[in-house]
Amino acid sequence: MTSWHGHRDDADIPPVVQEVWAAKFKPGSGQSSNVDACVLDAEGKLVRRWDAMAPRDGRGRGEDLRGDPLPRHWRENLKEARAALGLGEPGKPREVSLPELPEGLRSGIRVFTRLDDRGMPAYKAPVVELVPMGDEDWALLARPAKSAALDASALLPWLSKMYPGGVMERTDPDTKFAYRVTGAKGTLSLDPAGEKDGSAFALLHGRVTLTDSGGGDFAYSGELRVVVEYRDRKVTGLKGVFEGPYPRQGPKGSGGFEFDLTGVFESVMR
Repeated sequence: MTSWHGHRDDADIPPVVQEVWAAKFKPGSGQSSNVDACVLDAEGKLVRRWDAMAPRDGRGRGEDLRGDPLPRHWRENLKEARAALGLGEPGKPREVSLPELPEGLRSGIRVFTRLDDRGMPAYKAPVVELVPMGDEDWALLARPAKSAALDASALLPWLSKMYPGGVMERTDPDTKFAYRVTGAKGTLSLDPAGEKDGSAFALLHGRVTLTDSGGGDFAYSGELRVVVEYRDRKVTGLKGVFEGPYPRQGPKGSGGFEFDLTGVFESVMR
């Protein structure tokens, strides 16, 4: 097994990674995702390499990565790799499951994030993460008797997931690792929103501006809308969305453009 993190122009790329890059970027390869998978044999020879995202059609369009296309793409390539290694058919596929609470934790917020970048299939694939929540975190969303103001920075642990893992739009030039979202600014409103079937509800809403560890004047904003459910004044559920444009910075002097960022939140309770 080998592991390497960096850029394809780096001088210290291991030979096996160079081989993968050479296959990826040879003329006519038709591959455009920035995520690759490969299988080596026992001597370290490259047996099969494939774009980790679903393939594109002849007009440059990628398949929808929701549902079956992506796992089918992987199974087809793994089947070819296993055949080249003299192995049998892959085993039966397992159902994909969402991240659940680990032992010892009673609650959390599951965060779904995607960037609608038609030119980068890896960004369109959803990323789902689970953020642990303690009593002190839920206390910030205590049932309001009347409209209350809440600083967005208090919700940073789960708002910070609005930059999906694996996205490399902004990276540290030395470590090559992506910057992390480290700041959330904005004043949110937490408003009573009625009662039904023994539950009370509140609406958390407002505009949030996010900044990252790269510093400078980089920031992006979106609208947050979250419904919080209560029973006996205790939070028993949360569901909501974050929507806004994410700015991609083009090469120096070329300007840039934006694509849609969507976040979905749901509570997980024991």
